[in-house]
Amino acid sequence: MIGITVVHRVALPAVGLLVVFFGVCGDLRAAEGEKVLQPVYELLIGRSDSGNPDGQDSRSGDPVVRPSFADAGGLPELSGEWYGAMGEYQVRRNTLPSPWPDYADNVEMNVDIFFPAGRPGRLPTVFFISGYGQYSSDRYRSLLYFIASQGYNCVFIPHLFTQPDSNPQLLLTIIDGVVARFSEVIDTGRVGFVGHSEGGGLIYYLARERAQWGGNGRFLFSLAAWWGFHLPPTGNVDYPAGTNLIVQIAENDSGTDPRQNIDFLLHNNIPAARKTLLYIPGDADHAADHWISYSREENGVYYYDALQQVAILRPLESLMRYSFENDDQWKMIGLPDPGDANYDTMTEINGIAMLFTDDPLGNTLVPIPAEADLVAEWLCSHSGNPRRLMCMPCRDTSRTAEWRQCAE
Repeated sequence: MIGITVVHRVALPAVGLLVVFFGVCGDLRAAEGEKVLQPVYELLIGRSDSGNPDGQDSRSGDPVVRPSFADAGGLPELSGEWYGAMGEYQVRRNTLPSPWPDYADNVEMNVDIFFPAGRPGRLPTVFFISGYGQYSSDRYRSLLYFIASQGYNCVFIPHLFTQPDSNPQLLLTIIDGVVARFSEVIDTGRVGFVGHSEGGGLIYYLARERAQWGGNGRFLFSLAAWWGFHLPPTGNVDYPAGTNLIVQIAENDSGTDPRQNIDFLLHNNIPAARKTLLYIPGDADHAADHWISYSREENGVYYYDALQQVAILRPLESLMRYSFENDDQWKMIGLPDPGDANYDTMTEINGIAMLFTDDPLGNTLVPIPAEADLVAEWLCSHSGNPRRLMCMPCRDTSRTAEWRQCAE
């Protein structure tokens, strides 16, 4: 394992981003979604012709308290000008009824939009899709706050259990409704899709279905992803040119089969220079499990630690800055190239180890557990996985064998 010097930030122009995080999968076509969405949703929010209900400021909302840092291993916080440090902007949150008609009267399904306070103009947007059963944005408080504190909009989208897995229209209707409602502050020319667990698998179809967005920058950051719904059952998934991708897995995540994440990484048209698998091994003080992206809450205070900051927030900032600002100096942090010190080798930042590789089968530091060591109902080869024939490697076959489409 080698050490790498932490790189400083640089000043950026006054532009913003919008990030959306998904926790379930869904699949709707834009035209169909608009037919369902427009009449019902505009009645719910009182939308005016300008996209603003009753002339209200879309960025008005409640101030969000900055999350606190605490680390069980005594590691220091990255702060100030370091990549992965909380940004300079204070954050406000606006909550609105879900644009999905069946969720409109369910307050647990409300959509939260996090804004950088005082930053004007139409900003890039990240859509965040949550994991199974995670209805509150507080579960991911530090991650969502981090995105907005960097100067970008962040949209948190909850969903009821596995409903998006069988109804692709659901999540598409929600993101289309949010964009329509906040059209004066969302720049759909620069978008990101972030998802955890179930949401980590759903962002793949969402990014494919909204290929018209992100012409000036787009990325996907998939955290411990479950299966991918509403995608072709075999073959590659195509995305627009310029799409960037990080696929994250962790050592002690028995619920996530790395085989499906290797499929997500390799079976698409994104060039190797624009995608990577991020493997997090963890240590005795930092459990690298399925829930690294969660915030710890104690007496109303939300915390993040060195593992989340270094292994999640730091690569995410790199991905946002590189995708939205097209500045190559940000790229090496989260999308290293051959010749970079952190390319295809285990490296350590502030006491936290990570591995970035675009060859997860060839790099044996990436573990591929035997199927018997994983949760049976979440295996890549499970009959419920729409892309089970694309697992890499198939079942318990050798990682070094030439890959062929899996047999049923």
